Amino acid sequence: FEPAFKKAERGILQLSIENKNFFEYAKTMVTPEEFITNVYREAANYIYNAIDQGENITPSKIVSKFQTVENINDIALIFQPVEIFGDAFKLINDYSKTIKKFN
Repeated sequence: FEPAFKKAERGILQLSIENKNFFEYAKTMVTPEEFITNVYREAANYIYNAIDQGENITPSKIVSKFQTVENINDIALIFQPVEIFGDAFKLINDYSKTIKKFN
């Protein structure tokens, strides 16, 4: 079982990495501080800052910041392809509402 907010956090990060326009929208919808899961909060801080500074996001750059197998596995999931059915911006909006609901 995976909490809805964790899936939403991962979705925001996946879409942010995949497309700069998605990232620009996502960062207006949810801040890293609003992430509930520690591993994804730390990842969001890194990803948001790196993208803002024009860096390429690679799995190794993020994975190297974590020690436990569980955290590394969670981070690896954000680099899996995202299947988008419909409007990605609406999906980001829905994900952000889910995260905020659990805050």
